Amino acid sequence: MIKSQRTKIIAVGVVALILIIAYFAVVQPLVNQVVDDSEEPPTLVEGEVLGSNNRILLFEHTEKANIQSIEVHNDSGTWTMYRGDDNEFYLKDHEGAPYSKALLASLVSDAGYTLSMTRVTDNCTDWSVYGLDEASTPAWYVLTNLQGETHTVYIGDRIPTGAGYYCRYKDRPCVYVLQSSLASTLLVPLESMITPILTYPLGTTDYYMVKNFYIANRDDVQISVTFLDEEERAKLAQDSPYLMVYPTNYGVSTTYETVLQTFMNFVADRAILQGSSTEAIPTEELAKYGLDDPAYEIYFEYNDIANCVIFSDKTENGTYYAYSFVFNLIAEVSATTVPFLEYDLIQYVDRPVFQRNINDIGEIRIESPQVSETFTLVGEGEELIVTQKNGSKPVVQNFRQFYKTLLSIQIEDYVPEGTDPASLDCMATFTATARSGAVFEYKFYQYTTRRALVTINGEGEFYCIVDDVHKMLNDTERIIKGETVDADAKD
Repeated sequence: MIKSQRTKIIAVGVVALILIIAYFAVVQPLVNQVVDDSEEPPTLVEGEVLGSNNRILLFEHTEKANIQSIEVHNDSGTWTMYRGDDNEFYLKDHEGAPYSKALLASLVSDAGYTLSMTRVTDNCTDWSVYGLDEASTPAWYVLTNLQGETHTVYIGDRIPTGAGYYCRYKDRPCVYVLQSSLASTLLVPLESMITPILTYPLGTTDYYMVKNFYIANRDDVQISVTFLDEEERAKLAQDSPYLMVYPTNYGVSTTYETVLQTFMNFVADRAILQGSSTEAIPTEELAKYGLDDPAYEIYFEYNDIANCVIFSDKTENGTYYAYSFVFNLIAEVSATTVPFLEYDLIQYVDRPVFQRNINDIGEIRIESPQVSETFTLVGEGEELIVTQKNGSKPVVQNFRQFYKTLLSIQIEDYVPEGTDPASLDCMATFTATARSGAVFEYKFYQYTTRRALVTINGEGEFYCIVDDVHKMLNDTERIIKGETVDADAKD
């Protein structure tokens, strides 16, 4: 054991000795190294500016505050970022297009701060060597400052290491190397500068106040919902701010609100084609992405702005091509961003068939072969008075239990395709009239032992349980007879 310990001590000593030698041989000289300030700066060519570490700027650093425009020409086309009268920057001919503020900052830096890695030559005789001759069609840009001065720089081939690009300043016989970040600013297409927002963002506190929202597919509108203010809600005797306009006045589930939250920041994965600010993208361009015959369409109004986006069929990559009318933009968006395009109607429907505030209801009428009765309601809260058609007044608390029975009827699922109420006997009709005069008619058509098709104002595609309808009719009889109603009882 002592021998083992001695071996470990010797080993540790050897390692320590190696580290000490390394320190004095390598580290200390680096630590103690003094920058040689005596190195002569390069001789500058007219127009050049000496930058940090004796590196050459192609022209004087131009900050964002002094830039009027940056005009870019590259393999993808031509685009210009310019300062507007309001002192904000815009993309020329695409003034409504939202652009990336981060990319603008990088563009301003790359275009206005041309600190070269090196100057290769100050007397170039063959521009083709660097991809800077006319035949090589190099990219180029023009920076114009607020004084009207212009600076034109050409961008040629990448250097062999890939760490930068050969560049030249217009009418100067020099070749420089500028950093590789040019690849993501001055060498990109217009669309790379775009933030591919598809709709105007909804506010975080009022996103639910969207008007006339709908989703449609090739065959039909799938769902249409609008926002109601308090006065409109009172007229329809409902507490929810949402009214389902199509296919009928079903209650609106929380799914709808989740969908609306998508539009707080509805951004696609990438921009493909940005149209101009004056002309819509031509149909032939839309056709390239399957948008001349869209598979889906979304529309809504918010703060008096109409937003409309159409979508292609889903691609094999699990994405959709989308065209934003408000931003005149074709973009690609992941299917995981817009799963609601494939939702069924029932996912938007709240399950209670009847959801009305008793204080806003003026009349309830129940009709069936079993029982027929009309209840008139006046007052509200503790002042509520209910009157039957024969003039008798049931106990209000007992009537409230009956009203709870009405609220308990639930939609279960779709009826089989082709189920036609015209071919079925109506087992019951329940009509609620709001004090504003709005009328809501619910009919129930039994088509199996346990299921009944429900229609609301003549429209319906869902069923409820027959027992719930029988419960409504039986409790109606109990109210008429003055018997106690228990809404939680099965029958």
